Amino acid sequence: MRRLIVLISILIFLVAGSVDLLNNVSNARSLARRNFDEYGLIRWGDEQARLDNFAIQLQNEPDAIGYIFVYDGNNVCEGEARARAVRARDYVVNHRGIAWNRVMWRYDGFIGQFLIALQPAPRTVEMGDPWLGPFASVPAVQHVIDKCDLRLKRIRNSKPGELN
Repeated sequence: MRRLIVLISILIFLVAGSVDLLNNVSNARSLARRNFDEYGLIRWGDEQARLDNFAIQLQNEPDAIGYIFVYDGNNVCEGEARARAVRARDYVVNHRGIAWNRVMWRYDGFIGQFLIALQPAPRTVEMGDPWLGPFASVPAVQHVIDKCDLRLKRIRNSKPGELN
C-alpha cells in the first residue's frame, strides 16, 4: 500500500512537470507568431513613441522581461544596428523607468534590412535564437558606407524628447 502511494505521488509529480514544460513550449510558440511591435529605420521621435508603448506593456506585466531583438541590414552602417539597440534599451530603462534587469537587447544577425522587434515575455519562456529565424536565404552583407561616423554619433548622442 505504501509503495502504491509513493508510485502515485511520483506519477503526479511527473505529469505536473510535463504539463509545465508543454505550457512553456506553447507560450514560446504563441509569442513567436506575433511580436508586440517591430520597425525598421524610423525617426528617433517615432521610435520613442513605440518604446513608450513597449514600456507601458512591461509596466502592465510586472513579471515579464522586455526583449529588444535587433537585425542588421544593408540599409545601415556597420555597428548601427547595435547602437540603435543600446539606445532603445537605455531609453526604456533610463527615461521610462523600467528596471535594468527587465529589459535586454540581443543582436540576432543579418537579414538584409535593418529591423528591431520588441517582445515582452514571461521569465519562464525560453526565447528562440534567432527570434524571427532561421532564415532560408540571407543576402550578402553590404553596409552603407556614407557618413557613418556622423550617423553613429547622432544615434549615440540622441536624447529623450528629440524628434530627429
